[in-house]
Order: sequence, then structure tokens, then C-alpha cells
Amino acid sequence: MISPTILTLLFAFAPEGIAEEDLPVAKYHFNILSPRTPLLLKEDYLFAGFKDELRVYNVRNRLKPSQIATLKLTGLINDIAEVDDNTLALVNGALLVTVDISSPGKPEKIHQSVVGVPETHGPESLVVRNRRAYITCRKAGLKVYDLSDRSRPRSLGQLKLRGLAKNLALDRDRCYVATQTGVAIVDVSEDKPRLLSFYDSLRSAEEIVLRPPYAMILSKEYFASIDFSDINEPKALGECTTLDLFFFRYPQEALRSGDFVVTAQT
Repeated sequence: MISPTILTLLFAFAPEGIAEEDLPVAKYHFNILSPRTPLLLKEDYLFAGFKDELRVYNVRNRLKPSQIATLKLTGLINDIAEVDDNTLALVNGALLVTVDISSPGKPEKIHQSVVGVPETHGPESLVVRNRRAYITCRKAGLKVYDLSDRSRPRSLGQLKLRGLAKNLALDRDRCYVATQTGVAIVDVSEDKPRLLSFYDSLRSAEEIVLRPPYAMILSKEYFASIDFSDINEPKALGECTTLDLFFFRYPQEALRSGDFVVTAQT
């Protein structure tokens, strides 16, 4: 049994190489607990997927954020992306939904389209660029939609991939898709996506973060970095384990900040 003295010491020390005063400090906390809670910060407003609701918070005063609106939708919201100044796109277990946020206090659903079957083929995550939505749909692979008319999303193409398409990142005309079994590199320069190469990571790839030509893939057990300078012969650069005895850690989101990758874990 660990003594109270040792526990005190364990919690007292900051991580190696980081001064205690440099550690992040939560200024304010409010509960938006959900199986997955995608967030999108847009100026003074925070949009949060809370189960089957889109919640809007005014965060102008960072110490006293307030909820100003709730939009009830269908199914658990998995991801949120900005289409333009007045429009958001969301995906849940089966749907692609567009939402008007021209008045943040009164968000309105514009349209919803069925893009997959829940669980096995449903949408997992999306990225929107130039009014095109790139959506990972597990066994169905990568799907691309034109959102130029936000009330009528139009399917442009689909590409089935090896494994389960979980998360994606865009770099110019290439899309890097984490498929659990590895990383698919896809050409998205035209309407229909085209597979360029596939890298078998030998590690589960749940999330992916890019700093071209490098990428980091994340799973509940490993973080691994890869050099994609030659997409036909990617090189593994290194890895570290995040495994704990009870599998408490599981990356739900990851982003890059300079030379660091920041993750949100269960």
C-alpha cells in the first residue's frame, strides 16, 4: 500500500521539464458531460454537442460563461464544423445536419441528410473546407459532400477504406484518414476521392494530427509519429505508450499547438 507521504509527493511534483507556474489552470468549469462532447469556439460563442442537443454558450466573460440556447436534434452529436459565418455542419450516428447560427441565441436546423447507418457505417467525424464536407463513416470509409447550398447538401463521392474510418486531417489536396488499422492517404483534388496509398501502422489509429510532412496517430495505448515525406514509403519515427492498467485514458480529440500535441482524454 502506498503511504500518504508518497502520494503527497507524487501529486506535488510537476511533470519533468515544466515549471509548476507554467501548468494550465482551469479558470472556470461548467458541466457539459456527454459520451462525446465536440466543441467549436466562434468569437464569443461556444457551440457544444451534448448528447442529442446543440448547446450555445456566451463566453464573452471567460469567468462567467452562460448558456443562451439549446437546439434539439436526433442522435448523439459526434462532430461539429464551421461551413461559413452563419452556418455549422454536424454529424451524429446517421445524419449530416446543417444549422443556421446567424443569431447564436436562436440556432435553427436548416436540413438533415442520412449519410450512413448508425454504429457500423455512421459518420464519426468531419472537416469542412471551401464548403465541402469530408466525413469519415467507419466501414463506409470517406464521404464527400458539397455544402454550397446549405439546404441541399449534395453527395460528391465515396471511397471505402481498409478498417474503420475514424478521424481525418486535410493538407492541401490530400486527406489523411485514421482507420484503426492504419492511415489512408486520399487525393481529394477532384469530386470523387481517390486512394493514393495506405500505411499499416501496426498500432490502432483512432485520431490523427498533422504537421506536414509529419503526422501523429493516437489510440488508447499508443501515440506514434510518422514521416509522410514519401507517401508510398512512410517512416515510423517513434512512439510512446499511454497504456494504464484500467484503460482509463482514451483520446477523444487532439490538436496541434506549435511543437506540441494537446489531447482530451476520457
